[in-house]
Amino acid sequence: MFRNFAPKAIGISAAFDECLALALRHGFKGIDLPLDEPDFSTDPEGYGQRVRNAGLRWGGFGLPLDFRGEEGPYQTGLKKLETQALIAKRAGCTKCYTWIMPAHNTLDYAANFEQHTRRLQPVAQLLAENGIRLAIEFVGPATIRKNFRFPFVHDIDGILELAGAIGHDTGVLFDCFHWFTSGGTRDDITRKLRGKVVYVHVNDARTGRLPHEQIDNERALPGATGVIDIGAFLGGLHETGYDGPVAAEPFLPELAALAPDETAARVAASFKKISL
Repeated sequence: MFRNFAPKAIGISAAFDECLALALRHGFKGIDLPLDEPDFSTDPEGYGQRVRNAGLRWGGFGLPLDFRGEEGPYQTGLKKLETQALIAKRAGCTKCYTWIMPAHNTLDYAANFEQHTRRLQPVAQLLAENGIRLAIEFVGPATIRKNFRFPFVHDIDGILELAGAIGHDTGVLFDCFHWFTSGGTRDDITRKLRGKVVYVHVNDARTGRLPHEQIDNERALPGATGVIDIGAFLGGLHETGYDGPVAAEPFLPELAALAPDETAARVAASFKKISL
């Protein structure tokens, strides 16, 4: 496993060269692909070479496609993804990730499962044709599902079933906050996730709240509160043989208010509290 610098996940909005410098300065070993950088599409090979020259690896990139809403935007995005996937391939990136909304107001579980499968199958196939593996993330907090009529995928078993239905070697973006809030155990990781994890998020949960009381966008830096047993989480991943990117996603508004260098420094310091 390697510490991956994911600027958007920690509230940093800066040009890629600055992000690359921050990653190097603060000891990260990987960095996410800047698919929306203005000139990235004109020279993806150059970006890939700069990352390699810096001794870093690509982490991944967020799926740039709206597959949750209306059919029109989905079809438009799917067509655009053909070009974007080729650009990512040229840069040398092999991982793409997205999250799955854990509930819906109009689609019951079966209908929602069918729609996700139908829409994400061509996405996964297109990515796979370019050497890129799709990773889907379940969202665990019960505090989200209670506001909707129909629950949907929100734990390890559900995400693995959906990934299997999508096919094309679709894997999992595994987040320790969602593992914790869904009631996951280390045994779940070691028994079910070998070869399935593509990308990892680490963070911590707020004190004074039970797992079912946690709120999705209110978290903490990895190891900050000790509410989540990050040792069990990472230990389980070690047992599965996972050796990919690990990025912080703490959802801390105060990080975005800091200078990028201070934000990167705080996130880097948090990684020293956990053992990859």
